[in-house]
Amino acid sequence: MAPPNSKSFSVSVVLPASGWEMIANVRRRPAGWPARWESRAGAESGTSRNRLGVRGGSRATLQRQPFFPGVTRPDSVRPLHWREANAMATTLLEPRSAATDFDVEDVEYLRHGDKPLLARIFKPRGTGPFPALVECHGGAWCLADRTTERLRHEYMAAHGIVSIALDFRSGDEAPYPASVQDINFAVRWAKANARSLETRPDLVGLSGQSSGGHLAMLVAMRPHDPRYAAIPLPAGSSSQDAAVRCVIMSWPVINPLSRYRHAKRTAEGANPPAWPSSIIARHDAYWRNEANMAEGNPTMALERGEKVLTPPAIWFQAQGDIVHDYKDVESSFAGNEPQRFCAAYAKAGGSIALEYIDMERKAGASPDLSKCGPMFARMVEFVSEHVTD
Repeated sequence: MAPPNSKSFSVSVVLPASGWEMIANVRRRPAGWPARWESRAGAESGTSRNRLGVRGGSRATLQRQPFFPGVTRPDSVRPLHWREANAMATTLLEPRSAATDFDVEDVEYLRHGDKPLLARIFKPRGTGPFPALVECHGGAWCLADRTTERLRHEYMAAHGIVSIALDFRSGDEAPYPASVQDINFAVRWAKANARSLETRPDLVGLSGQSSGGHLAMLVAMRPHDPRYAAIPLPAGSSSQDAAVRCVIMSWPVINPLSRYRHAKRTAEGANPPAWPSSIIARHDAYWRNEANMAEGNPTMALERGEKVLTPPAIWFQAQGDIVHDYKDVESSFAGNEPQRFCAAYAKAGGSIALEYIDMERKAGASPDLSKCGPMFARMVEFVSEHVTD
């Protein structure tokens, strides 16, 4: 018997899969049943972690089902919102060839005293060299780590790009420019170890989200700054600099000073939202003062006329993002901060694209990367355009 009509749906993901060569098939079921997505893993076995984050088996099913009171779901099913399932179907359940399978490995790339800094390497299988992205996580310079943006790293590796997701010193433990030094070192380390990473020194780019986008661009613009390049490579390493082929940014904090003052003005207004207080505290922890926010500032460096490098760049911006996409009331520039930076970058001779994506980003909330499939695909396209053999 067909189920009764219902406007209330639950979404389930059955989790017995190991392979993650997901193929999305939309199947229309009889009236009263919504669409169903089913994916079958490739024949390959092993312990590679799949995109649903599980191990073992050879089959994964993502399906949307009507919810009826009294129906018991099996233990292997995890409830999801239907929008999340839609995003997973388009973002994660994409066909991939065996040539783009990848391996994941944690490697210590740098050590400060007794504290190791790890890079999580997502390396495509097959014959390289592949393009590579040194990835800088967000978190207002003080939060998160190399694991935070896993979906993006997996997507890059699944499409033939080595993704090098970094841990670096937090602003809570070491102020500016400590993390910039770590990232500058990581770029040089990646180039010096290009052979084992299945890339080449001339195929390395930088990528980052939020504060990580700021760090990526700052390192790319000033690869030879002696403060940033202060940590030497190990003895016997090949001589490398931190210049890169491209920069990819997702809603970067490109102007730390204007964002700090924007947050303070918002906090001082009537009925202020919650987000400015944490933002202000993390700016203070990392930057220590406004002079540093102005100095380590890609927008203001360009407007000061500093001699910097301007590799091809792209800025992805979510909709409704008042934390990153706002007008600096102290600037004479007519547009918001993304347009302001892009205009200055182009004036300095750089090629940069600003692309707004079909995703809303709410202030104070972490972005849902499962909804970023089109952005990830555009990132891959951008790398293929600008990082070639």
